[in-house]
Amino acid sequence: AGSKLREVFDKINNLLSGKAVQTEGQSVSVTQHPQGLDFVYYKLAEKFVKHGEGEVSFHHDSAFPIAVVLSGIWELHPRVGDIFLAHLHKKCPYSVPFYPARKEGTSMEEYQRMLGYEVRDSKVEEQDHFLKRMSGMIRLYAAIIQLRWPYGNKQGAHPHGLSYGWRWLAQMLNLEPLADVTAMLLLDFLEVSG
Repeated sequence: AGSKLREVFDKINNLLSGKAVQTEGQSVSVTQHPQGLDFVYYKLAEKFVKHGEGEVSFHHDSAFPIAVVLSGIWELHPRVGDIFLAHLHKKCPYSVPFYPARKEGTSMEEYQRMLGYEVRDSKVEEQDHFLKRMSGMIRLYAAIIQLRWPYGNKQGAHPHGLSYGWRWLAQMLNLEPLADVTAMLLLDFLEVSG
């Protein structure tokens, strides 16, 4: 597993460092387009969040290998981390933590989107699916704050370390609890970050 993580990390790091990388039989490089690097930062951060929504929500232990790779990439390429947090906060406002208030004139459908629910064709996702997705993203976040890439130089501070976890926990505990959501996310966070 460690060699596979190293292979994934090296491929991502090489791509972000401007080197050509082989993927699906093609050679790609961020230098092929003026906005190539920004595009890859954006898509990579989005992909990490999708792993939280999908893979981690069904296989909790997968949070750790994903988090360790992201942590290493974040350390070397800080913009990836910033964009990851933006995607995470948009998909899971509880990762801020924040409970959006419904403003006057906001439709129920739009408000549910603000809370993180997926709404397709005016159909809101089922509560169980919503909670599972939120759980996966919080578990990934909790893993990120405690893990560092083991092959890095470890000279500087973790780009988003334990102090952010303590801050998240304190802020979450100071919010008015939401039925179903608050207790579950606190449990997920504590199970992972320990």
